[in-house]
Amino acid sequence: MRFVFILMLFAFLSNIKICLAEKREIFLESLETQIISTPSEWGHLERYKGVCDSLKELERGIDFLKGLIDEKRKVPELYTMLGLFYIERIEFVSDIEKGFLAGCAMEEFNMALAIDSLSWGALYSRGMVYLNMPPAFAEYELALKDFQKLLEIQKKSDKVEKHYVLTYISLGDLYVKMKKKNEAKKIWMKGKEQFPDSEELKNRVKELATDSHR
Repeated sequence: MRFVFILMLFAFLSNIKICLAEKREIFLESLETQIISTPSEWGHLERYKGVCDSLKELERGIDFLKGLIDEKRKVPELYTMLGLFYIERIEFVSDIEKGFLAGCAMEEFNMALAIDSLSWGALYSRGMVYLNMPPAFAEYELALKDFQKLLEIQKKSDKVEKHYVLTYISLGDLYVKMKKKNEAKKIWMKGKEQFPDSEELKNRVKELATDSHR
């Protein structure tokens, strides 16, 4: 009797596993259908990346975006998101593969910028790769160029977008790495004028003040 119960329980759990897998597949396919319909909609792309990451389906996402890019070659958002998928994969690979994936990401960001030189997402993503390179391969001047261009784009924009705060945060971080703390403080303070509620900007200014008194 106990053996029969174990078999029934095993069958029940197997059915649940199959059901969950089917639901997961349907959910991912629904997100992919949205992206196919509106490939430049950044919100759909971000959600898809988040879901693929949480479900450990980054490789699937990379393959999907590669295939879609083959059909829709003039959508910079697709290239940028594919680059971000590569960046997300870096956490799970060897040191040798990390460099390869970073190179793949940069290639996608450059492709996006070749289509639209004012693409905020591609410029910011490329700047962040330059910013976070190992010190031996530092490309701080290139990061500076991208972040400064972002500030120009933001200045000309009719609307202050929430994500614009990231430019001020990252540019200040870059100045700190370049040992230009006064410049970092200036850009963070400038950012606070536009984004007074940003805790990240507040904390960075506070940490900088603390460091200067040590």
